[in-house]
Amino acid sequence: MENSLLILIIVLFGAMLFLNLYFRLKVMRSYRNMVRAGVQARARDLLSSDALETIVIAAHKESEKEIRTFVKHLKNGFRMTSVLLSLVVLFGYILMRYKN
Repeated sequence: MENSLLILIIVLFGAMLFLNLYFRLKVMRSYRNMVRAGVQARARDLLSSDALETIVIAAHKESEKEIRTFVKHLKNGFRMTSVLLSLVVLFGYILMRYKN
């Protein structure tokens, strides 16, 4: 039981880590496209939907698709990071309980 649980934890952690790296690469690619398009914005403007619409997209109408793609990938990356961190804590707790 303990070995199969440990293997399951390692496989799930590896899968989440791979997904996290995948989303980070997508964020970097989207950011590169935004920079090439000449878009400059503060992080808080990108994460606030009101500021995104009124400040960033209004100033860069021609790059709206790149901006929205970057924000979507950035938020997915944040979500995956928080899930990965939660899984690390949960798996650590499970392993500590089954060790004793």
